[in-house]
Amino acid sequence: MGTIYDSFFVPTPLIALPQEQINKLTKKLFEDAQKKQKDKFKARKKMLKENEEDEDEEEEYGEEDDEEKEFRQRSIKIKEKIIWELI
Repeated sequence: MGTIYDSFFVPTPLIALPQEQINKLTKKLFEDAQKKQKDKFKARKKMLKENEEDEDEEEEYGEEDDEEKEFRQRSIKIKEKIIWELI
């Protein structure tokens, strides 16, 4: 049975990678993170544009029934939820 200090022991890695390979992998991870961030930004920008279009539509539908308006608003919320889940 070990002491509490044994639980903090981190064994050395089984495979030691050369620094050059570590740098390549780090660079790849960084580039992937940047790409994901750009994709999220594009998706948010697209969603904002769609929201503006939906607001313009609301102005067009000034005389619609309450049921139609409620249905349209629900569908907009569902679209927004799906987009945020994809992000």
